[in-house]
Amino acid sequence: EILSADVNITTPGPIFEPITAGPTTTLDVVTLQNYLNGFGNAIVRTDKATPIGGTDLGNITVSSAITWNNANSLTLTANNDIIVNALVSSSGAPAGGNITLTAGNAINLNNALTSLDNGTLAGVIKLTAGSGGITSSAPGILTADSLQILSSGSVNLPNGNGFNTV
Repeated sequence: EILSADVNITTPGPIFEPITAGPTTTLDVVTLQNYLNGFGNAIVRTDKATPIGGTDLGNITVSSAITWNNANSLTLTANNDIIVNALVSSSGAPAGGNITLTAGNAINLNNALTSLDNGTLAGVIKLTAGSGGITSSAPGILTADSLQILSSGSVNLPNGNGFNTV
């Protein structure tokens, strides 16, 4: 979970992943934002070449807003689901960064993903989901220069969901 404390996770990046098997791993949103703003692209993942086991389902939940101000990219990769409950936004010059979400099962968008260059559409948002598909509960949720959506399940963007692209 991306929240307010580093617990059982590798830092300082560029790859943030669980260290040991356990029920919960959290990544402090400030740690992640500092990395994106000061060092480069960041990857948050539950999957590993050698799974560590445990009771964690392999979900990533964005519970605190993730914002950064440059063209660095953020990738979230989960064995199971990705749940976005808070804003994920790149806004910088000369371009906004790319945002990539890859879930083994489902992606649930309950808040916006945006990539802007000083208010102008920028970057790429790429969503890849397994059989659980991609769903959204908020309108105007995806704002970028380019969108790429791939799912072996359904893609459901109700309630006037808008794709804001060039």
